Amino acid sequence: MRYSIFLHVRFQNGGFFLLLFLLVLATANASILVPDKNPCVAYGNGSVFNISSLFDWPVKVRGPGLGGEYEYTWDCHGGVKCENDDDNKTLLAMQPSIAVCQTKVSGDGSVGLSFPAGYATQTMWFASFNWYYDPSRSDNNFTIMYPTSDGPGSPYSGIAGGGIRVTHVTFMVDESVKTPQIEMSGEYPYTEYHISVRGACLGQPRTPNCPETVVIS
Repeated sequence: MRYSIFLHVRFQNGGFFLLLFLLVLATANASILVPDKNPCVAYGNGSVFNISSLFDWPVKVRGPGLGGEYEYTWDCHGGVKCENDDDNKTLLAMQPSIAVCQTKVSGDGSVGLSFPAGYATQTMWFASFNWYYDPSRSDNNFTIMYPTSDGPGSPYSGIAGGGIRVTHVTFMVDESVKTPQIEMSGEYPYTEYHISVRGACLGQPRTPNCPETVVIS
């Protein structure tokens, strides 16, 4: 295994804080670039990943979490509504950037509250950089990481809901699954969420019998 470190510095409230994500990736994997104009698309060497038409966006998925069940609303384009019943102007202002929203739907306390769980503007993709040219690659999976770095409270990840939240979406190419299936595969307490998508055609590069992923500007 190798360790890929993502270092992110942002200015906030007159100062700055540091976000450090330590990602453990297989040796065959490397980060691939994401065009700023389209967070649903990423490029490797001769390889285009495009999930723009994967679902009828936004898509919703439910799963267990801390103290109950949660619903996650995901749209790779961003623009997910993630507001609470009160007049939360901070969340309203962030909506154009939100790709994943977490809402508690059952359990003890705070039912109905929503929190941004991933930003389209900070999307990071991980896969084999030479996907198309490397048939010996160890797997057909790729991952999108949606971090956040804003919200009420302190700029670190805590159980109060403030600070950093991260959603990982793992795509598992499986030729036996014709229609993409999505599930909430778990929460790593307290603010790291894992969604998995399985199917034959998931927007991966140059795959026989799958729609072409090339993007024409």
